[in-house]
Amino acid sequence: MSVIRAFVGDFSNEEVLAWIDEVLLANENLKPKGIRVSNSLHKRGIEGTYREVPIAMSPGLYPEDQVEVVFETDEEAA
Repeated sequence: MSVIRAFVGDFSNEEVLAWIDEVLLANENLKPKGIRVSNSLHKRGIEGTYREVPIAMSPGLYPEDQVEVVFETDEEAA
């Protein structure tokens, strides 16, 4: 099972990265598995990796700017 934190709306790249930082810090007891971003954010340059967590464009995150940070649960990490 995965734990997902989502962020939806109209945000600047800086706001998105600040939110990702907050989520990673608030969930430091979980291992981040990946970051999913909407096509619009991907086109604006949020891609590759961030804080050593891989970023992928997810076609299902549409039409607004959307971000999901996915964490592994204890069962997945084992």
